[in-house]
Amino acid sequence: MQTQNKITGLKRLFLAGALGLLVTLVPSQSKAFDMPRPYVQSTLASALVSPAGTSIDDACRQDWISVNPIKNLELGIWQNQFLNERSITERDYCATYSIPVTSNLTASAGFQYWDYPNERFGNFDSVETLGLNYSGAVNANVAYAHLNHNSATEAGDRFCASLSKPITLVDGKAKITLTPSLSSAVNNNFYGNNGLAHITPGVKLGVSYKNANASAFFNVQRGISQDIQNINFGGVSLGFQF
Repeated sequence: MQTQNKITGLKRLFLAGALGLLVTLVPSQSKAFDMPRPYVQSTLASALVSPAGTSIDDACRQDWISVNPIKNLELGIWQNQFLNERSITERDYCATYSIPVTSNLTASAGFQYWDYPNERFGNFDSVETLGLNYSGAVNANVAYAHLNHNSATEAGDRFCASLSKPITLVDGKAKITLTPSLSSAVNNNFYGNNGLAHITPGVKLGVSYKNANASAFFNVQRGISQDIQNINFGGVSLGFQF
């Protein structure tokens, strides 16, 4: 009962915070107001694979919706449902604040609450996040997540890094890009996983036209730690910016 109350309280806190931010943006009669424009995306993937390298080799649908109620702040909800199940497996409530450091470098900090509606993964988890993102000749991203302790999960840490290089194939009314990438992770008791986890090359073909985008991706994860399996996975996604 206490755990359930805690889950409900965290949900209410997240939603109350989001609504509070929106309320502060309600304009006075003398000011124009632009409503935040949400972004939505849906992905069909051949497997659920986390940046830490942990994976479940079942096809799934993953949905994402986000909005920027104020500059540099992103609020989003991500969820996963395996195609052989009727209920949602995981729903994550995410808040991230980004700070431009230079014209090419952005730092971010955030909090994520991971809810498991059908309890396949337990009750809930939560993490604090930090990140650095560099955009240049080659894009680079470094991300850190601290997994909090609860009754079912021990505290742990995850360090992820990735490199990518978008290559423009067509730059007209529709833009087509091919993006090879390379990612890896180091775990410190992250769900019991430790050490260098994996090396994962990948490639994504993306098409964008006005406010819509579509992509297809394929990744080849090769486990370094004995706890991380080798898995090839891919998928397709559709997104729209309102």
